[in-house]
Amino acid sequence: MLKQLINLPGPKSVPQLGTLGDMFARGGLQNMISIHQQYLKEFGTVVKQELGESNHEVLVYHPASYTPVLQQEGKYPYGSAVLFWPFLNYWSSRGVVQPLSKIGPEWSERRRQLQPDLFPPNVASTYLSLLSPVTKEISDNIPSWQNKSIPDYINRAAFDMFTSVMFGSSLHTVSPNATSDNLEFVHHAQNAMSLAGHLFMMPEQMAPQETVKSFEGSMDIVRKHGAEITKQALEGNKNDKSYSQRLLKRNELSPDLISHQLTDLLFAGVDTTSHVFLWALLNVAQNPEVQEKLANELKLNTVDGEVTEENFGKLVYLEAVMRESHRYTPPSSVSTTKVLDRDIVIEDYFIPKGVKITMLQNLQRSDLLVDDPDRFMPERFSPEQKAARKGTPKEALDHVLLSGPFSAGARMCLGARIAKIEIAALLSRLVYNYRISQADKNSQYDVVSKLFSMATPFPNLTFEKR
Repeated sequence: MLKQLINLPGPKSVPQLGTLGDMFARGGLQNMISIHQQYLKEFGTVVKQELGESNHEVLVYHPASYTPVLQQEGKYPYGSAVLFWPFLNYWSSRGVVQPLSKIGPEWSERRRQLQPDLFPPNVASTYLSLLSPVTKEISDNIPSWQNKSIPDYINRAAFDMFTSVMFGSSLHTVSPNATSDNLEFVHHAQNAMSLAGHLFMMPEQMAPQETVKSFEGSMDIVRKHGAEITKQALEGNKNDKSYSQRLLKRNELSPDLISHQLTDLLFAGVDTTSHVFLWALLNVAQNPEVQEKLANELKLNTVDGEVTEENFGKLVYLEAVMRESHRYTPPSSVSTTKVLDRDIVIEDYFIPKGVKITMLQNLQRSDLLVDDPDRFMPERFSPEQKAARKGTPKEALDHVLLSGPFSAGARMCLGARIAKIEIAALLSRLVYNYRISQADKNSQYDVVSKLFSMATPFPNLTFEKR
């Protein structure tokens, strides 16, 4: 017999607050990765939470249980962007039309227009040649930041890499001569994303207005500088390999619409890529034996650590390091959130249509799925180990819903494959050129979650030339 939603296990719910009281008792919004780890251990792989009274959400921790959700999402699926009320409210208040945050033909058509020159894996790798000069510049300059904020530097690096892909050349924010407008864009893009993540985790009616206003202020600056950056870059860019030129040649969007979309992509690409990369960098710094094994692979297969279309497929250990970094320190617990227009059954529970269903990635940090889960070990993602667990329950570790931080399904992040090659290209350069280590091996940090998690305070790193 099917069980009802009301019978799903989960944290204690109280009137008006729902399960928010339990969440705050466990550490609050900044401790979400740990909280979801606790929920998985205490309540199982399908959990009910309520963010406010009667605001039901089903949390699914096993990818096999979530696959039917993706299969039932229909022609015009929901994505997390549809549910992200801070952005939706902001765009509405500014009269901004955002097709990618809608459901229906508008979303489908805009996705069709933007996707072909950005999303397919074989297309994404064609941008590696544009990343070569900028990753060299980032690598050359990083030692001068050893006693400064590495997260700030990596935010700049992410911006420079993304502008290289978008416009064919870097805007050089890692340079001492970076312009104030470009630096202001990077700062407020990061701030807006951080505040949006904080706001999103609470019901709209409970959001502090001071935080909302700060978010909106940063978004205004992002839009202003973003429009100026993209306009100037489009006017000066004649590089046929760049994404902007490929869009212009398709002649499906006007230059103004292309500028608008590039601003949005640039904004989204800075903060997401930098958080994923920072965890990979820290994990490599804290595991010297992994770092040396990776350096050896890079010496055998690259020149100066440059990742190219030709050698990318040979860098098997680099791929494993990136995958293990995501397993060990995911930038977010959430893989994706859907709302179906039909009822569905998940692990014998009847879930009515209209209920938010969220896929979490915490199972891969649990001994329910992974041997020795608290050890950083890229070898677990070697071709041999993946082949050995195929056909066993532990094969779930290789499921696409656990494999990366950029969602899954039809509404997977449009820049996901670009972010992956950026992270690979920069990590390769740095490990090839430097022995990276944590300056004070006894320094402590907390894993603090906003929209994405961050080691806080981020440890000082040293970069010793090889």
